[in-house]
Amino acid sequence: MHVTYYLTKQNDASLTSDGKDIGIDLGISSNLTLSNGIAIDFEIHETQRLKQLQRKFARTEKGSKNRDRIRLVLRKEYERLSNRRKDDQNNVLVFLRIYSRVVFQDDCIKGWGNVFGKQVHSSGTGRLKSKLRNSFKTLIVILGFEPTSQECFACSNLCKLSLLDRIIKCECGRQCY
Repeated sequence: MHVTYYLTKQNDASLTSDGKDIGIDLGISSNLTLSNGIAIDFEIHETQRLKQLQRKFARTEKGSKNRDRIRLVLRKEYERLSNRRKDDQNNVLVFLRIYSRVVFQDDCIKGWGNVFGKQVHSSGTGRLKSKLRNSFKTLIVILGFEPTSQECFACSNLCKLSLLDRIIKCECGRQCY
């Protein structure tokens, strides 16, 4: 994923002068869905080169110089993969800085890994969640068991949704993302 976001060279206070609030829904099919309808995906999967190096490393003899050499190459490949994930997460954080207040639900990302496995691991959603907590002064965290995805913001009516649905069509006539 490539995210290009240009900011003017002014002080940091001008970035949050927009006065808008944004809600974030963490998910599986789209990693982030914002309350204004923008969906952001930032998955970085393991490369074929990494898989090939892991197989090669498994076949080498323990204690050999070749094994040590492959271990160093593997370490560099993991570092490259980690740097790409960090870069994508930082790009998302820079994009979110234009909003004055950020609200997200504190879901148990570790529990998602048991069900969805590599898809959650390759997205880096847990690290993004911790970076959100550390980098925003006006962050509002909602507990994980609140039914926020099913509640209409206009009339507070609860609408039952499946996990695939992201849009609430309420009885009051509003559509909520």
